[in-house]
Amino acid sequence: MIEATTPDLIQKTWANNWEEWAKGVEKPTYYEREIVLSKTNFSNNHKIRTWILVPKTFGVNSNKPDDLEQILSAVETYERPGIVATVAGGLQDVSSFSVASVYTPAKYRRHGYGSLLMRLLWEKMAELGGCFSFLYSDVGPTFYGQVGWTPRRTDEIQVQTSYALPPAPLLTEEPLEQITDDTLDSLVAHDHQMLRQLLQQRLTTLPSTTKTLVAVRPEPNCFRWLHTRGQFNAILKNPTRDPADLKIAVLGVKDPQSKDNFVIWYHDFFADQLLILRWRLTGEPETDPRLTTLGLGMIKACQDEARRWNLSKVKFWNPDETFSKLVGLKIETRPDSICSLGLVQVPAQEDPETVEWVLNEHYSWC
Repeated sequence: MIEATTPDLIQKTWANNWEEWAKGVEKPTYYEREIVLSKTNFSNNHKIRTWILVPKTFGVNSNKPDDLEQILSAVETYERPGIVATVAGGLQDVSSFSVASVYTPAKYRRHGYGSLLMRLLWEKMAELGGCFSFLYSDVGPTFYGQVGWTPRRTDEIQVQTSYALPPAPLLTEEPLEQITDDTLDSLVAHDHQMLRQLLQQRLTTLPSTTKTLVAVRPEPNCFRWLHTRGQFNAILKNPTRDPADLKIAVLGVKDPQSKDNFVIWYHDFFADQLLILRWRLTGEPETDPRLTTLGLGMIKACQDEARRWNLSKVKFWNPDETFSKLVGLKIETRPDSICSLGLVQVPAQEDPETVEWVLNEHYSWC
C-alpha cells in the first residue's frame, strides 16, 4: 500500500469509483466537485490522504497508463481533531481518522484486496499518530467488523416536511437567530467547550474505570466542507437557474438567548433530505415549557428550510429519547451508513462495550 500523491493517481481513484457512485453526474463535473472539496480548509495540507493498494510491479516501467490500471483498491482518510477521555488519563486531545471512499474496481474484487488494504491502513494511521478511526459502512457490518471497525449505534428519525409537529406549550414563540458563516466559528467553539464539560462530567459517573469515551471534535471546517458540498450540488441539480439565486446562506438556527441550543444542517440534494449535522438542546424540555417550545421551533425551522429547497424530509442520526418525545416520532434503525469505530492501537480487538462514541452525529461523516 502506498499514498497516492500525484494528480493522475488521485484522479484515477475518482474515475474508478465514479462508475458506481456518480448518481448520474458527468465525469468532468464529478472531478470538479472532488477538486473543490479537496481545496477546503477541512481537506488541504494533507488532512486528506488517498491510499492505494498496488502490485509489486507498480512503477517498474514508465508506462503510466499501465500503472493507473494496477490500482487494486483505494481508500481516503481525513485527519480530524478528537478527544479521548478516561478515568486514568482525563481528557486528551488526539488525532482521529475518518475513513471514506473505500473502493475496489469490479475486475479486482473477490481476491481479498479490499480487506488487505484496510488492514494495512491501521499501520499507516498509527504512523501518523492517530488514536481512533471511524467510518460509515454501506456494505453491512460484517466486512469492516472483520478488519477492525466495530459497528456502533446506527439509528435515525425522519421528519417529513408534511408532518405536523406537536403543539408548543407556549403560544408566543421567540424568533430564532440564523446561523451564518460569520457566526459559525464562535458557536462551534462554544459547542466544543460544552463537549469537554460533558466528558468531564461523564468521567465522574462511569461504571468502570476501564471504559474509554471518544468524540470527534466539532470544528467549523467540517461544517464548511459539508456546506461546500451542498452548495455545489445545489447548482448541479438546478442547471437552468442562475447560481446567484442558489446561494445557501443559512447554515442553521439558534436560541436568541444562548449558544447552548442550536441546530446546524446540511442540504443533501441527491437523497432529497435536509440532514441535521449537529443538534444541541441543553436542559429538560419535559419540565421547561420554553425549552420545549424552542426545540419544536428548531425542528420546524428544519422543515421550513427543507421545503424552501424542495426537499421532502429532515433526518437526524442517533437522536436521543428527548428528541423522539419532542417530535413525537419513534427512533428507527438505519440500514445504511452504519457507524463503525476502532482504536488505532488495538484494531480488531477492542470491545465495543468498553469504548463509547460520544456525540455520534452526522457532522462526523465525510
